[in-house]
Amino acid sequence: MYYGPDILLKAGVKVPGLTDDEAAILLNIPLAFVNACGTLSSVFFIDSYGRRFLMLRCTPFTCASWILTAIGMYIN
Repeated sequence: MYYGPDILLKAGVKVPGLTDDEAAILLNIPLAFVNACGTLSSVFFIDSYGRRFLMLRCTPFTCASWILTAIGMYIN
C-alpha cells in the first residue's frame, strides 16, 4: 500500500474540505484495511485448500476487478 496515496492522487479523487494530500492519506486507510483482511484470510485458506485451488478460483475475479478499475480510470 506504499503507492496507494499516489494512485489516488493521480486518479483525481477529491474530498471536500481536505487538501489532496490529506484526502489521499485518509482514503488509503480503507485500502490498507481491505488488504490486511485479504492477507489474513488467505493465510487460513491456503492451509485448507492449497495455493493452486485458490489461484484458479480467484484469478477471474482479479481480472474483473482490474478491468473495472481500468474502466473507472478511463471514465474519470
